[in-house]
Amino acid sequence: MTEKELNIKSNIINKEEFQEYAEQTLTIIKEAISKSLGYYGSTTVLEDNYMKDNITKDGFTILNNIKFNNSISATILGIIKDISGDLVRTVGDGSTSSVIVSYYLYKSLIDYIKKTHIAPKTLMDLTKNVVNNISTELEKIATPITMDNLEVIKYIASVSNNNDDGSGNIIYDIYKKIGLSGMLFLEESTNEEDSYEIHEGLTTNYGYVDKIFVNRENQIDADFSNPLVLLFNEKLTKDMVNTWIIDLLGSISANKNVPLIICAPAYDIEVISTIKNNIQINQRRDIHLQVALTTYATNREDYQDLALYLNAPIYDPNSEEWDNALMTFNASPELFITQSCGHCESIHMNERTTTYVGGKFIPAKMDAWIERLQTEIDGYKQQDPSSHVDIQIYNLRKRIANLKGQIATLFVGGKTERERKTRKYLLEDSIAATKSAIDHGYVPGMGLTIPKVVTHTPMAEDTPKEYTVIENIIHDAFISTAKEILENKKHYLDEDTVDNNDDLIRNLIINRQTYNLKTQEFEDDDKTHIINSVETEQMILNSAISIVNLLVTSNQYLSKMPQQ
Repeated sequence: MTEKELNIKSNIINKEEFQEYAEQTLTIIKEAISKSLGYYGSTTVLEDNYMKDNITKDGFTILNNIKFNNSISATILGIIKDISGDLVRTVGDGSTSSVIVSYYLYKSLIDYIKKTHIAPKTLMDLTKNVVNNISTELEKIATPITMDNLEVIKYIASVSNNNDDGSGNIIYDIYKKIGLSGMLFLEESTNEEDSYEIHEGLTTNYGYVDKIFVNRENQIDADFSNPLVLLFNEKLTKDMVNTWIIDLLGSISANKNVPLIICAPAYDIEVISTIKNNIQINQRRDIHLQVALTTYATNREDYQDLALYLNAPIYDPNSEEWDNALMTFNASPELFITQSCGHCESIHMNERTTTYVGGKFIPAKMDAWIERLQTEIDGYKQQDPSSHVDIQIYNLRKRIANLKGQIATLFVGGKTERERKTRKYLLEDSIAATKSAIDHGYVPGMGLTIPKVVTHTPMAEDTPKEYTVIENIIHDAFISTAKEILENKKHYLDEDTVDNNDDLIRNLIINRQTYNLKTQEFEDDDKTHIINSVETEQMILNSAISIVNLLVTSNQYLSKMPQQ
């Protein structure tokens, strides 16, 4: 039997060929998005039916519109998009820098592996240790944001939004009013101008249960001054209507002309119908009952927030405590009002929300409650990062801001709906960057903070030699990013800066300075306005390492179909 070579095709791409794909793919991506980097970064036109609205300088937007004609590059691109997306969602900036750093790290680490024959897994484990050390040193040099230096917010918000000073200024104005623990949300405006609204009081995501309770001429809103509020943690049923609800309405709302707001998780339809009929009957007698029913979720701690804010007990309508409260009502409505009802200056309702303003809470209890919530946040921060932890921290922060009346909405303007949506995405980045800096502090920008840390932090004498090599590789990768920033200046100023960029960067690192491309001036790091969140620097590095780790430690690639 004659031997012959079988023409077998598989979907296996070996390590060497995969590494070639990885390097070329990173090169193409780096070249595409690096043009947008820094103050002099240029714009990119995205192919679309609405060309005039598809011009962007945002690196992550460019990254999301890159496509490849082969599955290997497309898969690598997908990895980069996923990791960069997490970066942008967390700190609002840095995706372009992380990809550029990834490119230089990948090339350098692969070269080091080939030169020393060190195992890729071993090298990446050592690299992660070096990264942890750098992150710790970054935290040491970060400047915290306080109300005394709050103005830096405008610079952080501006840099993360393609140096839009207008966005930086309006975000700074809002934080001056809501404070560092406040929360800022975005909505699209109905006109061209940006505007904002500070939400006074505590707002819930539950409105009135029926339009019968509307008392404004616009037929949408209901407003009540100095209302009484009853809180229940169980559904109010029809057998309660004739036993006490109507008596309460008649005695409190009609006789005393005081608004009565009842809040329960749900109501039998008969309860709502009876109260509606009672309102309509009294209207025919020219008696206007000031009453409303709203809902709220049970078994949630933020219901306790509302009770604390109003200084109100939460009753189980089938409990002995409520029976005792009704006995108090029958004996002395005034005492019932004092002991069993929550109080605030006003309530505003619509179909979706209810806002309680000027709650009569006890300050000492409120302070203790907020301190407890903050302790919970601090506890979650000590856990390993996860989406679950992030959500818990976010919810706790929102509760604190709601209790303090420190919530604002920024309405994003624009000439067209598309422009408003585009600007909203950019402002989301600005707010994320601002919040990150408030939480973690800020450092000088321009991508040279990590090279400065590496240069000015001496290694211990017993440090493994591989650590020094890896530090130098990271140092040079970030310097390459700074060079890209300076190179983009030529696109506008027609200058040849290639020869002196190395000297300029070296001097910036040694002297701990930042070069302000806008003013073309050198600024000391402790005085510069070219700043960003220290968490941004940490996440740029960590994101780059995550990308490179996946590529460096992969031994082969399996495509969906056999290669031709």
